[in-house]
Amino acid sequence: MKKLFLFLLGIVFLTSCSSDTQESIKYDDTSIVTNSMTQDQLMPKSTIDPVLKQLYVEMINSQSYIDYDNSRVAFYEKLGDNIPDSEMDSENKMLTWIQNNITQTGFQNYQEAVDKHEDVVALGIAAIEANLTFHEYLAGAAPGALIPILDELQPVPTRCSGCVKAYNNCVSIANSEYGTAMQQASQSFTEGGGVFNYSNQRGYTLSTDNAYYDMIRSVKMCSIHFEACCEAA
Repeated sequence: MKKLFLFLLGIVFLTSCSSDTQESIKYDDTSIVTNSMTQDQLMPKSTIDPVLKQLYVEMINSQSYIDYDNSRVAFYEKLGDNIPDSEMDSENKMLTWIQNNITQTGFQNYQEAVDKHEDVVALGIAAIEANLTFHEYLAGAAPGALIPILDELQPVPTRCSGCVKAYNNCVSIANSEYGTAMQQASQSFTEGGGVFNYSNQRGYTLSTDNAYYDMIRSVKMCSIHFEACCEAA
């Protein structure tokens, strides 16, 4: 499913980079046919929840979240891109893959990977506790409420103006997947009494980490297509 999603990101990017005509584009034997769309069609405008936006901005600017984000970015950089999507479904599967494929990662040994992973989880729990109001509010917000906030705060490239629209569309799809996953996880977390339950806090951190990793990989794919678009321009 994740591979299909990344493939569709590429299709959306190529579609957006094409001419503004209404000609269909067919991709080999995939039977996928798509038409050129405007940015507004790909990214419907949504009303931003000002309370959720304020809570989100406060969270990502908090020291607890910055420490957490730096930790997971460093972990995923060492993890690398060789791990199959199927091995990211659970904590145990990911760590088992690392143990069996340590030379394909940036970790010196398996124990370092375990220690760094535990650091990410601990910092994630601390960030949740420090920004609990955001997570509780997100759980009760309108479906998809986080997505337009992610889109609005997404940095926009300042070069290759002819490729920026396609890049924004591509990233918006990644944001949509991430925002939806985050909201679903927050709902499960709050329903499970996550405020006082360490097990729920850990599970919530792992769920949001997985969604974050998917988003990072998707945005990286958008960047690859963006660079290709720039070179072809």
